[in-house]
Amino acid sequence: MNERVSWVDYAKGIGIILVVFRHVASGIVDAGIELPDTTWYYWKEIQSTAAMQLFFFLAGLHARQSLDKRGPGQFIARKARTIIYPYVIWSVITVGSRLMASGLTNKTSSIADLLAILYNPLGYLWFLYSLFLIFALYTLVTCLTKNELWLLAPLSLILYFVPLGLPLGGVSRISDNLVFFVGGLFYYRLGLSRWHESLASPGLVAVGWAFFIGGGISVFRQTDSPSPAIILPLSVVGIVALVSLSTFLAHRHLFRFLEGAGVYSLQIYLAHILFSSGTRIILHKIFGVDQYALLLLAGLAAGLVLPVLLYRWTDKRGWPYLFAIPSTASS
Repeated sequence: MNERVSWVDYAKGIGIILVVFRHVASGIVDAGIELPDTTWYYWKEIQSTAAMQLFFFLAGLHARQSLDKRGPGQFIARKARTIIYPYVIWSVITVGSRLMASGLTNKTSSIADLLAILYNPLGYLWFLYSLFLIFALYTLVTCLTKNELWLLAPLSLILYFVPLGLPLGGVSRISDNLVFFVGGLFYYRLGLSRWHESLASPGLVAVGWAFFIGGGISVFRQTDSPSPAIILPLSVVGIVALVSLSTFLAHRHLFRFLEGAGVYSLQIYLAHILFSSGTRIILHKIFGVDQYALLLLAGLAAGLVLPVLLYRWTDKRGWPYLFAIPSTASS
């Protein structure tokens, strides 16, 4: 669909901020700087149960509309252009930057890693790889049966509780996230959007976030590795809380920067590691900054703002190849 939906952009905006926060926070710890207190730990772990899951839910939300509109062939071709192309480009950039900054980054790469992206995505790029495979699976199942949801629903639950267990990062992540994509499909198919307005209630927003944060603290106080049976309901509550907050803000046109972040969420996701890690390396390695909060705020700001500036700069100069396949860069 071409027309943007405000609450979806708000949800993407909040979601991408949470994703960047987690990656920046984890990168600082991996660099050898300890968390100042357990508050940072709880928030980092709690939001990880819903942030990426939200994006899979949103991907499923309008998948059927898009498939019906374009047909299976054009649908998959479009997903290849918008997902696989940037996946390949940013895999090359990731390996190149790690090789050039060898000894400074938390992770190292080789040319062999680049050759392996066909079956083993690099770090955070697993999301694009897994998302494309889920779209491909959905298209295949839809072509085979008219009742695709009643096949995908039990399949997604089985995979969630009995993971594939393959040593392939992108494929194995399907087990964790297909259920949320299917949740988005059900949300649309069952017409739950008819009650969507009720999610903007301030009371529901408060209750949703209270359950999400309170439940998350309770879970992660007991264990660092909760079982899928514990994580799934916490993730569902988190998605409801995020959607509720997004709807509330969209209706009142509050904090419009969140909507803007949602519009550029893909560009931010693709480039945030490059800029946030670079900022941490400069501050920590060169200037000797070791204050966790300062590194977190600087990395978060760099990871959210600089990718947007890069995209707009390249777009204005008619060179959008970092983020879009050339033949469809303007579409």
